[in-house]
Amino acid sequence: MSIETRILALFEEANPVPDIDAIEREHIEPAAYLANLEARSSEMSQIDSKIDVQEPTPRTRVWMKAAAVIVVVAAIAGLTVILTADGNEAPVVDDPTVVDPTTVDPPVVDPPADLPSSPEGSWSSDTLSVVFEGDTYAFIFDGALVEHGTYSTNGEAMTLTSGDDSPGCAPGVTGQWMFETGDASLTLTGMDDNCFFRAFIYGFEFDLVLTGTDPIDVAGLPTELNLEGKWGDDTTGIAFTGDEYAVVIDSELVDRGTFELQTSPYLLVLTSESTDEDCATGSYGISTGGGEFLLFENQRIGQDDCPARSELGAPEGFGAGGTFVVPDGS
Repeated sequence: MSIETRILALFEEANPVPDIDAIEREHIEPAAYLANLEARSSEMSQIDSKIDVQEPTPRTRVWMKAAAVIVVVAAIAGLTVILTADGNEAPVVDDPTVVDPTTVDPPVVDPPADLPSSPEGSWSSDTLSVVFEGDTYAFIFDGALVEHGTYSTNGEAMTLTSGDDSPGCAPGVTGQWMFETGDASLTLTGMDDNCFFRAFIYGFEFDLVLTGTDPIDVAGLPTELNLEGKWGDDTTGIAFTGDEYAVVIDSELVDRGTFELQTSPYLLVLTSESTDEDCATGSYGISTGGGEFLLFENQRIGQDDCPARSELGAPEGFGAGGTFVVPDGS
């Protein structure tokens, strides 16, 4: 049975007046009413009464039927809502303000900003070359593989992690750099690096700008640094000849002996001819800036308590091509 049929059946059972046309108002003829009224008021001095009782006209009956129909329709509508809600049937509403989510266009999302390009490739500047291949990197100075490991990028930031056999840094040491690629260039900027050799490649005072070059095969490259020659100015510095060294301060020879260059990290070990126990040995972490200068570090890497060699720890290091003279003429 449909919902409409059920509603009509309920109304038929509860309707006290099933036929509106059968409703007749009881009325009395005017003449008889007046006669009855005069008979009951014979004791009064004067009664003037006029009663006009009218029967419902056909027009009135039409309006009464219409009103009843409106009431019934309203009730049916109300019961329909109740019964459909009770039966878990949602009413069909044709409301232009109701938006069908299946017809709504997806929101327009602005495309993401251009991400920086990958540093992938081989790049060079003077005596320094840098190679990025896959997730690995390598620094090359004067044809020697001086530092390598793995790297990852996050936006324009780069994290370098030295490898287990990296000559310039201890295994697993990390550093934070920024990079920017151009049409045929790569700019590297050091931010914070725990590897002494990487930290002083260019002292982080300048952006390291490199240009694209032919692919460089790092396999089989030597790892030795070329320290041969003089590093310093015209009065102070250190000279390396073969496996021997000499330290000159203010044109005075203060120490000499033999040296050994170790790797992972690069460590210069000095064995002095001095009889002073504090100067018998000394070690320094070292870094070269593209063959242009030599830096020493004996705080975190290495140890040297010799006062005569204290100038070696100068933060500015020693430039290549010193012209000082070693007093014995060597």
